Amino acid sequence: MKILQIGKYYHPYKGGIETLVKDISEELNKDGFETTVIVFNDKNKTEISKINGIKVIRCSTLFKIASQPISISYCLILLKLIHSNDIIHVHLPNILSLITVFFIFRKRINIVVHWHSDIVSQVTFNKLLIPLQKSLLKKAKAVIVTSPQYYTGSNLLKTCIEKLVVIPNSFSNSKHQHEVSQMSLNYEYSNKKIILSVGRLVEYKGFTYLIKAAKFLPDNYIIYIAGSGILAGTLQKEIFKNDLENKVKLLGTVTDDDLVTYYKSCNVFVLPSISRAEAFGIVMIEAMSFSKPIIATNIPSSGVNWVNEHNVTGINVAIKNEKELAEAILKITTDPDLYQKFSQNAYIKANTFFSIDIVARQIKDLYLKIKE
Repeated sequence: MKILQIGKYYHPYKGGIETLVKDISEELNKDGFETTVIVFNDKNKTEISKINGIKVIRCSTLFKIASQPISISYCLILLKLIHSNDIIHVHLPNILSLITVFFIFRKRINIVVHWHSDIVSQVTFNKLLIPLQKSLLKKAKAVIVTSPQYYTGSNLLKTCIEKLVVIPNSFSNSKHQHEVSQMSLNYEYSNKKIILSVGRLVEYKGFTYLIKAAKFLPDNYIIYIAGSGILAGTLQKEIFKNDLENKVKLLGTVTDDDLVTYYKSCNVFVLPSISRAEAFGIVMIEAMSFSKPIIATNIPSSGVNWVNEHNVTGINVAIKNEKELAEAILKITTDPDLYQKFSQNAYIKANTFFSIDIVARQIKDLYLKIKE
């Protein structure tokens, strides 16, 4: 069976959806599914490569509008490929792929829409695109949502409830195969409780509140935030302003080996996100696979507090509340029995629901059902 995965970017580009598309494609490839991935390049040049058996087409990007790449070659190559594949798997949000796929859609094409998130930040774009989104959802064979909770807050998804299939995001065991890097945590922090968070440094990730939470933690705690983004300078100023240089460290982009080191070394993983733009939180399940207790937030109609089950795999707190974040960190790290309970449950849930082999099998079964 020939599969066309339509995404935004692809490995080694860092991002939850990008990693998921890679992992799904490689896992399906093991079962004989011939997969092609079409994404944007980060430069004005189209490049085609074979990565672990997956054909990856990176289309030249002319410019960006509100973080959306604009590419003529993306549209043209989609036009060429879309009728020669058995399943078209479209990962949204991605405004250009939405427009292109909608206008070249034919009834004989089997389209699966993977609805990772509503269009949250580009409000004006979203209003203009609502008719296209509704029409595409109506014509799609199936619509994948990543948690049972997410569609309850989405007016668009409520229009196609009969087509919704819950298939969660996944983690790959490949991270566990990475060697612990030779990087060592600074000696001065070797006896401290390590709190880890990972993500792009953008507003909806809520890192401002995690930084402020450090004010309520004792001096033997250190918060590491891994990731890069437009708010790096702003967050660093927040650290300086609150005299938290010895309690909070921005790590920037880290290698996979270093990230494994941080996952293994941390005591607790925190996801402080503040809006539905955080639909799932793949980094949480990665941390859970390393047996780490989770602290996350109660975002209305998001899958975050479904992934992190309150008082089972960790603690969920109110959004934009640094005091509750700090209290949850202290509660978990000062109660050995609670810590052990959350650690064990996190590992079990990660491997029961979110392992790539389990998730890929669900997607494969969906493809086969559509082709019957």
